[in-house]
Amino acid sequence: MSPEKFERWKSLFSQTVDEHFVGEKADHIKSIANDMAQVTQSKISGIPRGMTFAPDPPQPKDS
Repeated sequence: MSPEKFERWKSLFSQTVDEHFVGEKADHIKSIANDMAQVTQSKISGIPRGMTFAPDPPQPKDS
């Protein structure tokens, strides 16, 4: 599953919480959902949570 789909899920979840709840508990559940999405995405992609990889350096052009 792509990171974009996880972002969409988080957005929909947050909107739903905001439509039905307010306050500290609503903020807390949105934070938990965000953490769950990050952990799930890292498990699917095989990239440890919080790690990013730099793009490959440019390769010399053949002349």
